[in-house]
This record gives sequence, C-alpha cells and structure tokens, in this order.
Amino acid sequence: MTAIYTVPEIQMRNLRRGFWRRLCYLSLILLRALPAPAADFATPERQLAQKISSITGPAAITLEWINRSSLSAKDGEQIRRDVLSQLGSLGVRLVESGSSASLRVTLSESAQNYVWVAEIRRGSDEPRVAIVSAPRVELAPAGSNSVVAVRKTWLWSQPEAVLDAAVIEDNGNPSYLVVLDNERVSLYRMQNANWQQEQSLVIPHAKPWPRDMRGRVLLRKDHLFDLYLPGVTCSSSAKAPLTISCKEGDEPWPLAAEDSGPRAFHSSTRNFFTGVLKPALPGPQPPRFYSAVPLAREKYTLWAVTAVDGQLHLLDGMRDQVIPGTGWGSQMAAVQNACGGSHVLASREDGASGDSVRAYAIPDREPVALSAPVDFNGPVTAMWTGADGHDVTTISRNPQTGNFDVYRLAIVCNQ
Repeated sequence: MTAIYTVPEIQMRNLRRGFWRRLCYLSLILLRALPAPAADFATPERQLAQKISSITGPAAITLEWINRSSLSAKDGEQIRRDVLSQLGSLGVRLVESGSSASLRVTLSESAQNYVWVAEIRRGSDEPRVAIVSAPRVELAPAGSNSVVAVRKTWLWSQPEAVLDAAVIEDNGNPSYLVVLDNERVSLYRMQNANWQQEQSLVIPHAKPWPRDMRGRVLLRKDHLFDLYLPGVTCSSSAKAPLTISCKEGDEPWPLAAEDSGPRAFHSSTRNFFTGVLKPALPGPQPPRFYSAVPLAREKYTLWAVTAVDGQLHLLDGMRDQVIPGTGWGSQMAAVQNACGGSHVLASREDGASGDSVRAYAIPDREPVALSAPVDFNGPVTAMWTGADGHDVTTISRNPQTGNFDVYRLAIVCNQ
C-alpha cells in the first residue's frame, strides 16, 4: 500500500527535519569553537619510571612495549620515549640483548583511566609488577566537525573465529572476559593488564554448524551467562568452576542487551534471522535480516533493520519504509551515551582497506552521521550491544594476521 500524506503532515515532517539539521549545525559551530583538551602524561610517566627503577636499580634491561589502549600509535610512542628518558636519568639503560633483566610495559585502560603496567623479570626470580594510572582525556580527531566521537578499545585477539565476547566489570574495571567461538566458550581473568585463561568449555552440538557462524553471549544476574548459537542455546552455572548446560532447538534470540522486547528466530542453517519475532511487532513484520535495533520514540518504538536484501528498513508499527543509499554493511548495534539518547553504530564496507564504523542518529527516517569513521583492518564480522547498553562489542577479522580482533566501541561527546 502506498502511504498518503496530507499537506500539514508533510509540512510537519519538513519542520522536524529542518529543526534537527539546524540543531546539528549549531552544535558543530559550538564544538569547533571549544579548545581541544591537551593530554599531559608527564606525572604518570615519571611515576612509572620511578617505580621501575626502584625495582631494577641502575641496570641494563631489554624492553617489550605493548599499546592495548585507545591511545594512538603516535601518542603511545611519545609515552615510550618519555618513560625511557626518565629511566635513563635514573640509571636504567635499554639494551637489545644480553641482559638478565627484562621489562614489559603494557598501556591499557579501564572505563575511567589509562592503566599502565610494568612487569620486571630478573633471571629466575618471580616477576614484579608496577602499576600507574592516568585520567583519560577524550580527544576529538584533528579537524573533526563531528558531534560525537567513537572510542575504540582493544579487548582480545585469537586465530579462531570469535562470535561474541562480554566483559564482566568490578567497580568499573574489567575483571573477567567471556569469549565465544565456533566450538567453545572461554573465561579469562584480568591479571597484570593481561587476560589469563581460567576455563574453556566445549559446546556440544549434534548437527554441523552453518558455514557462516553467528553467536551471542548475554550476561545474567542469577548465573554468569547464556549462549545463543544456530539451533543451540546454553546456560552456565552460577559459581566456579563453571559448567554449561546446552540444548538443541529453535529458541528465539534476544535482540536487546537487557533481554526486553521481542526475540527473533535465527536460521539454524544460515547466518541471518528469519524475520519471525516473538511477540510479533505491531503492523508490518521485518524481512529476513542480519541486525535489528529498537529506537525509543515518545509513543512508539522505531525498529531499524539491516535486511538480507542489502537495504535499511525502518518499521514504526504502521509501515515498513526502505531507506536506500545508506551504504551500511550488515552489522549494527544500538548504544546509549552521555551525549543524549540512543544512537546506532553501523558498519560500512570500505573496500580493500577494511570496514569502518560510524555513529548515527535517525531523527526522522533519515540516518544522520554524527561521528567520523573508526577504521578496522578488515571486515567487521559481528556487533553486539554490551550488557549495560553503553558499549558495543565489535569483532573484525584482520587479513594481515589472520586473527579475529575484539574491540569495545563507545560514544563520547566531542568537547
């Protein structure tokens, strides 16, 4: 059926669209007028060097430097030079080989701070650890006119295909990581800024998996997690050592991070959802789709769906509107942020250079890009909203290493 709009309806839609665009334009002007905050790491650099030298004393050491934070390679290299300069003034010299003392520095981060960990080994002695933290300063990309920025934080990497991952936090700091791959679910514990495996459990299944696998990890309050895979669902025990109980069947998957609202039936032989929801949406039902996110409106919920036909569909309970020309890939997820409201993180195929992800608003049936793109080395294979709705687990396959890299994406205000 063709939608028919009266003149007042058309005028009202144009007014809403014009208001949003003017608001975005005004926001950009104000944001560009604000001075960018400067990151000053002199104090934590000095503290880290002092802690290292108090363990090593004047000595020659070998160095391994790892940047697993959202700091750029340029910033990480500058911190490395500054720390080495401080160590040199304290009598600690860097050598390529031939020393019995080794130093490994890992730049990591928590939800609030950068966390820098130094691990010192001397001969056969037990390693000693020094840790400092620094407040994280969110910087907008140089020359950016974006309303928000997307922060990308590395979590994990492995050669086996990662389907999903979930972080369990303790007072805002990552303490455990649950990683789901094609054959098992693994539990890792954070120790000295590194994930150390505690358990790995094989997922039983009688039927072969589909060629393009998908999976979902959902954290729970009465037990640790539930797993959703094509034709199989699993639940963990509540206490360690963990066990999992799995059953085969056509159970619908939760679409929202908090497991509220409709669930969707996933094809047991393919990599998409069938379009059948439980309970069904009012009005038109979605076509077969890869991803679907709910966006709350004042009197209804707008569902954004990346369909198997390659188009973005918007369902508002009355009609299914196809939005052509977005260029979005198959993966997207909803995310809450301090800048106001719920937005969408969506992948785009950027050719041989790999995929990218941007933040979008959908104010009036037209997606509006709010951020600069965040680039990945390869294709984005999965995006799932985290347990609290404020971050998105994003998985990309790196063609250079062959590994599947896991990141957390979050939206921060450009100010």
